[in-house]
Amino acid sequence: MNMEYTINELALLPGCACYAYGVADVEYTIAPAEPDVGIMRPYIDELWITGIALDGIDMSDPGRQLDSTEPLYKLIEAALFRDDALSHACLEHYGEQKSWDV
Repeated sequence: MNMEYTINELALLPGCACYAYGVADVEYTIAPAEPDVGIMRPYIDELWITGIALDGIDMSDPGRQLDSTEPLYKLIEAALFRDDALSHACLEHYGEQKSWDV
């Protein structure tokens, strides 16, 4: 599934006041529940960041799309994977799109 995730005050480095704002394009797959091993609900099987666009500094600045080879892209991508909010947003998105019964 695809979704757009809003990046809002994402801490880029643990313990530092360095934040990112913008949008990340996300793709994810959902695996079915596995009650026989104690997994009672569908879960995120795989998760990819397919694009990152940063907000501009002010209204006259359009921001910019980051290239996946840029160090800043990789830093933001790592911060998104460190933060549980992205996984929770994917599960919420999935719940809005489909029933929990897979």
